[in-house]
Amino acid sequence: MPMSQKPEVGFSSRLNRLLDELGLPMTGRYAYIAKITGMGHSNSRSMFINDRPPKKQQFVDKLLAHFVQNLSHLKIDTLETSDIVDYLFFDRGKVRDFYVQLGAESMLDVSQVPFHIQSEVSDILKSAGLEQGIDIFKDIDSGQRERMLRKLMLFAHESNALTENGEFVEIATSAVTLSRHGLL
Repeated sequence: MPMSQKPEVGFSSRLNRLLDELGLPMTGRYAYIAKITGMGHSNSRSMFINDRPPKKQQFVDKLLAHFVQNLSHLKIDTLETSDIVDYLFFDRGKVRDFYVQLGAESMLDVSQVPFHIQSEVSDILKSAGLEQGIDIFKDIDSGQRERMLRKLMLFAHESNALTENGEFVEIATSAVTLSRHGLL
């Protein structure tokens, strides 16, 4: 990406979406980005907080190369650096189209969900799993678990669903079952 071009708003949300695809938990992402790019932890953190890519091209190049190498599991024909650039910086192209087909293009960044909601959703999911004899941290694939947590945290935040706790518990129970079978 030419450094003269300014990325579309939502860079950090799209970055988080790609990190979700790698199966990374929300905690530790600053350190992960710092490690793969060679930039400092504070520079990595500022990408998320300031919603912008790194200023140095070498860091951008390392980040893009890492995604191209590690996102080959996405069902996208010939994933190239330009495809990651189009999505990450400009919210367009093959990767965006892939997420539109999944219905995931409008998802917020989970880091915008208040911690108390994240915690309560995690507790409800854990309980829903235990009632079914499922340990969500051992019996469910990490990618499925992250998608389940992300979807339900965003749902709870956007719809204020936790105030209707009975219905949310039913939704959580269904989500655990679907995740266990690899359907989320």
